[in-house]
Amino acid sequence: MSPDPRRGVLQYAPTPRPLPPGWRWATLGEVCHINPTRPSGFARSPDAPTTFVPMSAVDDTSGTIVAPQVRAYRDVAKGYTFFQEGDVLFAKITPCMQNGKAAIAMRLLDGVGFGSTEFHVLRPGPNVFARWIHLAVRRPRFREEATRYFTGAVGQQRVPEDFVARSLIPLPPVEEQRRIAARLSEQMAQVEHMRQAAQAQAEAARALPAAFLRQVFESEQAKTWPRRRLGVVCQKPQYGFTASATREKVGPKLLRITCGSSVIMTPVFGSVKMSPYEGDSFIEPEGTAKGNGLEPC
Repeated sequence: MSPDPRRGVLQYAPTPRPLPPGWRWATLGEVCHINPTRPSGFARSPDAPTTFVPMSAVDDTSGTIVAPQVRAYRDVAKGYTFFQEGDVLFAKITPCMQNGKAAIAMRLLDGVGFGSTEFHVLRPGPNVFARWIHLAVRRPRFREEATRYFTGAVGQQRVPEDFVARSLIPLPPVEEQRRIAARLSEQMAQVEHMRQAAQAQAEAARALPAAFLRQVFESEQAKTWPRRRLGVVCQKPQYGFTASATREKVGPKLLRITCGSSVIMTPVFGSVKMSPYEGDSFIEPEGTAKGNGLEPC
């Protein structure tokens, strides 16, 4: 943190580095209205369809609102966060903040919306472009710095408004902001396209083993093969096994996992010697939890 001579307060930022000509350092509180309230006299019909943005509606990969809801105004008028078209929503609670949940409010019904109380709202002023603010708060370095100033209990920690308001960002002229933001958006769209292509290839690869098995066991030739029960062709089919732990280091340390209405994991403070016969097959019953049985620590 460094002192701000204009305000006599502390800023949340590393020591500012030199900037190109025409740029300057500014706090988010200088260029944005942080968590603005509803306009005085704001009125709306109780039945009016209204955009609602729960935290789950914000995609943490693209940084966009992908699944907004529409609710009657009466259902969102109290107890939720108000925002307007063009505002930047920034998740303040862990782990949503670290995951990058931040988005620009766009295509709102009648230009207004409501959402989770776990959003900070940043309304850009005349000297800053909304996309510039969006890019600034989604930077990994900004999010890492925010974790240092969490408040609240573990599991319910939040970024305080004070941190957001006093955080420094580099501020070029507005037209330069637009140019840089447009270039970054173009590059990030290319990255997203490649990510989706890689994901499709990975899903296709995961489907190959099942496809190969179907090709063998559901083929026309397979229909002519004789059928035998597993109990006939396997020596000793059984539902799992139990091995006693020992203090002797003969194998890996294990966790015994019990699966019922809940999963209970109890440490086993010894080792187990496991000697399956070569060629044994292990089948996971359909519908059971993965890892049911004994798992290495």
